[in-house]
Amino acid sequence: MRNVGLPRFALALALAAALGAPFLVVARASHAALAPLTEVTVAALLRLTAPLAVPAALPPPESGVEVEVAVDEPTQLATQRSRKPVRGPKALPKTPSALFVSRTTVLALAQSAARPRGSFVAKTALHPAGLQLSGVSALGIGLQDGDILIEAMGIAPRASAEIVGAVVEARARRAEALSGTIWRRGQTFRITVQQPY
Repeated sequence: MRNVGLPRFALALALAAALGAPFLVVARASHAALAPLTEVTVAALLRLTAPLAVPAALPPPESGVEVEVAVDEPTQLATQRSRKPVRGPKALPKTPSALFVSRTTVLALAQSAARPRGSFVAKTALHPAGLQLSGVSALGIGLQDGDILIEAMGIAPRASAEIVGAVVEARARRAEALSGTIWRRGQTFRITVQQPY
């Protein structure tokens, strides 16, 4: 009588598990080593691109009182104050010529609960293609919700993952700062973000 032994699929399964075990160990170790760096990098990038978001609509002023959003210093959050009623059209806030975010501010933003986002918008007659930012106005670094990130580190972003990848690559090279171009209401300006290590 023939000795049957293990069925072929059980043998194949055992061999696959034996061959795959080293890869699983390496994958788990890599994940454990890279997860904190990725989370910090993603948080820093989100905070960096946050000022590029489209400005959220403010509620209408009550009984003729105008609400103005002002930023006292680049690293402070926006505050609101009331003024007497103003007649005539309001002037749009001036677009900055450039923004600079220090490594100290990047670290503070990374530890905050802010989670800015960017969503791809295609080119139209009204604006260029890029990542439209949201959740960035409250960061206090000069970006506004609705701003569009049209270029970052030499690439024209179509997804947030592209920015994350470019940041991880730049940080692996120990880049001193990351830069990009923001579009706001028909004007563009540069943003530079120092990198903490």
